[in-house]
Amino acid sequence: MSRQQAIELKIKKDREIALKAGRRLVKCVPGDEIVISGISGSFPDSDGLPNFAENLFNKVDLITDDDRRWTIEHPEIPQRTGKLNTVNKFDAAFFGVHYKQAHTMDPMCRIILEKSYEAIVDSGNNKFLFNTIRNCYIILVV
Repeated sequence: MSRQQAIELKIKKDREIALKAGRRLVKCVPGDEIVISGISGSFPDSDGLPNFAENLFNKVDLITDDDRRWTIEHPEIPQRTGKLNTVNKFDAAFFGVHYKQAHTMDPMCRIILEKSYEAIVDSGNNKFLFNTIRNCYIILVV
């Protein structure tokens, strides 16, 4: 067994012991705490997270075979797809985007702008957070 393999095995064993004991695996340095406080999302046939949750609880089929956005007859392209309700709605002036640029912009860019803003609004405005470091992380699942 090489030295590297021995180190990896020791780390793995220590990790398993710590997890079984219910201990944290990483200690957070004071001032480096992370808080997830806002969320937003785009989902097929749903206008926001509450509507998406309602559709899931009611077992609504959100994947449809209609051709409201495009009609493509190709054997390698699925006939049933999930489509966003508001993909064609974008307030360009609010985001400081010229209307000509907004019409040629990739819809994913418009959605990222909207959803980032919605997540920030969802997090609320805490007066103690002003002049602090804040980040907005975007996770995209297609």
